[in-house]
Amino acid sequence: MKLIQKLSLISLLLGASSFVTEPSDDNLPTVEVSCNNYEHETKLWNLDLNRNKIKSFGPNTFIGCKNVANLYLDDNQLVTIRQNDFVGLTNLKYLCLRRNKIESIEDGALNFTHLTNLYLDNNQLQQLSDHTFTGMPELTYLSIDNNNLARVGSSFQRLTKLQKISLAWNRIVDLNFTALLQMPELTVIYLRSSGLTSINTEYTPGVTYAVDDLDLAHNGIRQSDLLTRLRNCGNLTKLRLSGNSYDKLDELERIGELLPKLRRISVGFQYTYSEAQSMASKSKRYVDISPNDFPDIMYL
Repeated sequence: MKLIQKLSLISLLLGASSFVTEPSDDNLPTVEVSCNNYEHETKLWNLDLNRNKIKSFGPNTFIGCKNVANLYLDDNQLVTIRQNDFVGLTNLKYLCLRRNKIESIEDGALNFTHLTNLYLDNNQLQQLSDHTFTGMPELTYLSIDNNNLARVGSSFQRLTKLQKISLAWNRIVDLNFTALLQMPELTVIYLRSSGLTSINTEYTPGVTYAVDDLDLAHNGIRQSDLLTRLRNCGNLTKLRLSGNSYDKLDELERIGELLPKLRRISVGFQYTYSEAQSMASKSKRYVDISPNDFPDIMYL
């Protein structure tokens, strides 16, 4: 059955709570879903359109789907997210757009008052405008791993309730790291292999940031005073630095002074076992010098 025929079944599912399509073998250039001709709004709250060949949306695609809370669009062929693509999804909380071919997101396209989780991993985004995430005041979880992101501007600064962000495996050149740290609810920041060569933040007395889990592994960071620059991260408990060129043993031995709550740090294998023992003894912290990060590492 063609996807377009499957979607027409929504008219028969007004009392259902979940709708899932099977992977499509059809070459479908657009998807046309319209509930606005129905006497009652659809009661669907879970809409799974994963693993099809969706390239774009027709007009008023989601009008009448105001009860949908979870929308899955992974593994499709979307290239551009347009301003009116998601009109009608006024109560959306969970949006997955992983493994598409998304190159751009128009300003205003992601205007979701109640959205809490957004996944844009494995696409082809190169930059974000300053207004990409305007209109999502409740967002707490954002993942944009494995894109081609070079410029992100100030696009995250409006996400005042954001708790976790992952920008791993990109090539970012303009990240305002201080602005990221200053976000009041942000506790987890993953920037592994993100293209960073330095951290543009300075120590400010009397300031403590919320972040407690920071992954900076496998970048090109060479700053000799890196831990001093992170001193305002007084709540930090986990820090990953392996795969960089950071090799300041004396600063590492002062971890207890610079980052008093830090319990685990991964620095990679550029140190000998005896040096790691010295760091651990003097700092009274767990120091990992293996090629891999400590085993409880988790990604979004």
